[in-house]
Amino acid sequence: MKNKFLFQIKNSQKGVILFLAIVIMAILLSIGLGISTILMSQIAITRSIGNSVIAYIVIKLFIDLIHEAHTPRKVQDSLR
Repeated sequence: MKNKFLFQIKNSQKGVILFLAIVIMAILLSIGLGISTILMSQIAITRSIGNSVIAYIVIKLFIDLIHEAHTPRKVQDSLR
């Protein structure tokens, strides 16, 4: 009788341990997915910042070229 009772306790504990393992794995999976979502959005923002820097440099060079083209030669020579 005593052995049968101990066997029932061990079997019920196996179910609890399995449930806790599944809950812990679900928590770890949700944390991992959350971190990966944040990282992917940060990577996209970083890529767009790089494109903005390139666009800024191109516009600045274009403005310098236009300014140089419309500046009279005498003024350009005196500036050098």
